[in-house]
Amino acid sequence: MLLVSRLRSVIAKWIWIILQVLAVALFIYDLPTNDYSNPSTFAQFIVTAMGIYGTILLFTADSEEWFLSKQREKLQRLLR
Repeated sequence: MLLVSRLRSVIAKWIWIILQVLAVALFIYDLPTNDYSNPSTFAQFIVTAMGIYGTILLFTADSEEWFLSKQREKLQRLLR
């Protein structure tokens, strides 16, 4: 996630999305076998939910503008 947040890498953004899809798929696959009295199951749910929320935030209008601003900065450096 650091590459997405600090470097504004679009490739890292899509790698993050793929990893989150795999995490959600594994969480859903594991649901029938989980021991719901175990605190780690609740922690896994929280981590998965936060990952989904972070992934959703990658597609807001603000984030699209933020990713595009990196391209503008590169263009301005070239034009100097």
